[in-house]
Amino acid sequence: MITKQEYLDIYDVVGAAMEVHQTLGRGMAEPIYQEALEVEMTAKGLLINFGERSLRAERYIYNEEDDDFILLTKNNYKDYISEE
Repeated sequence: MITKQEYLDIYDVVGAAMEVHQTLGRGMAEPIYQEALEVEMTAKGLLINFGERSLRAERYIYNEEDDDFILLTKNNYKDYISEE
């Protein structure tokens, strides 16, 4: 299970990427995005470990009642996500 701090760190990383995309838009060369993301993440004080073979993503939701995060899977997402 992910901790609240880990979730907040992930939130910051995704936020940095979104900030770069919003500022620069799309269609630029990859090194431009890389440098902009480095600047944004340095400002946030985070580190990404690129030692893994591939990027792994998981989706969590916050459960206020338990003050904890729940990993969404193909087996339980319908319990938490409305398809309306």
